[in-house]
Amino acid sequence: MTAFFISDSDGDDNNSGQTEALAWETIGKHNGETFSFGDTISFKRGDTWELTGEGNISLIPPSDGSSGSPIVYGAYGTGADPIITAGVDRLGVTGDWTDIGSNRWTKTQGTAPVMVIFITGSTRTQGILETSQANVTAVNEWFISGSTWTVFHTSNPADASTGFNELITVKATHPDRVITITGRDWLEFEDLDIRYCNNRMVVLRSSTNIKFTDVEVSHSLDCGYNLRDSTTNNTTWIRGHIHDIGTFNNNGNQDNSGIGIDVQLDTHTQVVTDTEFSKISNACMTTEEPAGTPGFTISGVNCHGYRGSFLNAKNGVHSIADSTGDGNGDAGHIMATGGNATQGAGPNIRGLSSKTGTLTITDSVFKNMSKCLLVGGAGAHAQATCNSSRNLYMDTNFKSTGRVISVEPQASGLCSLFSDADIIFQSQDSAEMSDAFGIVQINGGVDISLKNATIVDRRSSGDVAFRNESNLTGTLTFKNVSITSTAGILPPSILGTNR
Repeated sequence: MTAFFISDSDGDDNNSGQTEALAWETIGKHNGETFSFGDTISFKRGDTWELTGEGNISLIPPSDGSSGSPIVYGAYGTGADPIITAGVDRLGVTGDWTDIGSNRWTKTQGTAPVMVIFITGSTRTQGILETSQANVTAVNEWFISGSTWTVFHTSNPADASTGFNELITVKATHPDRVITITGRDWLEFEDLDIRYCNNRMVVLRSSTNIKFTDVEVSHSLDCGYNLRDSTTNNTTWIRGHIHDIGTFNNNGNQDNSGIGIDVQLDTHTQVVTDTEFSKISNACMTTEEPAGTPGFTISGVNCHGYRGSFLNAKNGVHSIADSTGDGNGDAGHIMATGGNATQGAGPNIRGLSSKTGTLTITDSVFKNMSKCLLVGGAGAHAQATCNSSRNLYMDTNFKSTGRVISVEPQASGLCSLFSDADIIFQSQDSAEMSDAFGIVQINGGVDISLKNATIVDRRSSGDVAFRNESNLTGTLTFKNVSITSTAGILPPSILGTNR
């Protein structure tokens, strides 16, 4: 087992790389070497590698570790975690900014990027692209026409004490990934800061037993992690932070990209523990699995300020425990889906009735979403089952289509919800929310069992707390259920022997 060191500030690729004093300089040097079981490759803390530079291309691990002796990528020295970025341009903050009034400042420089990051002190904030110069009316908004930039700032952006430290721009011409792992086994990554990419930050293909611990991934146009093909299995994330994924424009409206962990093509067994997701424009985690196949095991995860799904799970077997999802005023759901399940612009698999999805949720909180829990959904023709225990589902924030929980099979599909000791709570009361459907809605072929549940609807007007549609089939079972509703209680069609 040999230790290797890489330093952008004082390394040299002609060195042996086997001591801190004789560190290599570039990632390209690492890519051309061969490593053995148990070797470590450490990047110097405080250094930054920009992959547009000579010798610095995508980090591509060239060798496998083994069980008990993985190859470990980490950090050495003191200071901030080493930064690896796919390359950026820097819009100079000094020089000729022109005040055009209303706190708008213009400058002519460069060409249009796909992403802008405003840096003030140690704070990095992804900019919001506006549709015109006149619409730049708030902090972190920007617009570009030709090579003329417009940003919002209460003083000259070049002012040393009150202006920006830096404006980072990511362009379509920059490298489209930072780490590429292909055909590798038993690798671990620790204490790294991976940022700024115009496509997929970390890509895994045909690789197994890959682990990320205390790795921060941020500011990627498409996704943080992209797992592809059926032989990429057993991937683990521990204490990570995945944030600012996707783009936001025109006052924060999402695009169809922006996935924290994107699992494609029957990739199996993902474990996510004590990880934070924030500012995700589409889904924090999304996956498609064969029926009965282990998918996501999620625990201690905190997702907030995202606009798509906490988890978009199509087929397979998944679990969530001790986690929190807060849409922060944005649209988002957890999805337990089978067959033809879609979220936004996601995949659409029609008519595959042999595929099923199962999701188990325990001891978690999901709030401030269009649907805090969705079982089924558009195109869910196959079977989906959710087992939910001791969870809090709280506050839909949509108008006419908002529900706290919705069970929505499609066509001949069957969706099942088995709830024990859950709290389903709508605390918001406004004129907008009076148009919302019942905070619990069921539709089509369903089996629902609510036991030891508490349902509270504090809207002063609107539809009933518990709503079903006219095409309802299946069974409804209620046992020790407390329902408090100002707007209404149960519709007559579900009162009866099953209550």
